[in-house]
Amino acid sequence: MTEPAEFSNDENDNEADREAAAMKAALNKQVAAWSKQRDGATGETGATLSQPAPARARRASETAKKAAAAPAAKPAESASRPFSMSYDGQTQADYLKGRIDRKSR
Repeated sequence: MTEPAEFSNDENDNEADREAAAMKAALNKQVAAWSKQRDGATGETGATLSQPAPARARRASETAKKAAAAPAAKPAESASRPFSMSYDGQTQADYLKGRIDRKSR
């Protein structure tokens, strides 16, 4: 006698469930191994750190004294003039005077 189709589906479902459970178990093993490695990497104690202790923070009064004692920097003299607009060969004063004259007309 052959089994009806509905029984064969149950076998396929059971096999799929077994495969899914096996994959889930493998993933759980991988996650556990990863977590163990990660915990081991960051589980260092303060005594085992290779970096030196940070320097003592300076007080505000110490930094203010040093800042006040520093000489003021003199601005460097430049050989050329800073950028300015060109008004078609006119000086800025002539250009403004012309604009005012045109407005009053």
